[in-house]
Formats: sequence, C-alpha cells, structure tokens
Amino acid sequence: MKRIGFVLLAACLALPLAVRLEARMPGARSQRDDRDQRDNRDQDHRDSLVINRAIYGAGKKMHDITAPLNAEVHDGRLRIPVTNGTMGGDPAKNKPKTLQVWYTFKGRQFQVTLNENDMLDLPGREALGGDRDRGNDGDRH
Repeated sequence: MKRIGFVLLAACLALPLAVRLEARMPGARSQRDDRDQRDNRDQDHRDSLVINRAIYGAGKKMHDITAPLNAEVHDGRLRIPVTNGTMGGDPAKNKPKTLQVWYTFKGRQFQVTLNENDMLDLPGREALGGDRDRGNDGDRH
C-alpha cells in the first residue's frame, strides 16, 4: 500500500516537469500558439462573407437556402443568378419570386432583397463602402 502511495506521489510530481520539458522541445506547440491560431481563424471569419439567412419564393411558399448559398461563397464573394435552377427549385409555380438575404461582412450585418432573374453579387456596394461600382443589383433594400 505504501508503494502505491509513493508511485502516485512521484507521478504527480513528475507530470508538471514532463509538460514543461515537452513545451521546450522543437516543434512543440504551446497553448499560446493554439490560442493565436484560433484568434487568426476568428479574424478570418469576421472578415469573410457569411450568409446568416436566405429565403427564396413567393408569399407563404418560401425555401430556406441559407446553407446552399454559404456553400457558394468563395474568397469572400458570392455571385450567382437568382433563378429557380440556382435557388434549389421553384417553390411557387407561376408566381414572381424574391430572394431575401441577411448577411454579415467584416463584422457588419446587411440585408438585400432581389427579384427572380436578378444577379446576387455579395458583398454589395454598401458593405464595401460604396467604393466599387459593379452594377450590383444586390444592394437594394
């Protein structure tokens, strides 16, 4: 019984020493390195375009297309025609449809509403500070 107690005591004393030695080894990552990488990922996420909600349709017949639109975001941009084919089908046959998108860009939230056959081009001029004229129909409210 005394031996088990001694082994446990020795292990408790050796563990902190082993952790410190491992942190000094080449190629070892510290908790600070992990935190810095997490902060960089968070910063990248804040600087990117994120579709918070997107619905397409007419009246009460609306499709939630948030996930499919997020999948189409590349290099912080989303440019896609608003058609039944690109919006996952026709939720309201023979009715004019709209697309409503709530998105975040560089930590700021925006909303845009487009008609069927318009071009969704995000981030819109408003999100970019109005410094770029791209003929974007996607910044109407």
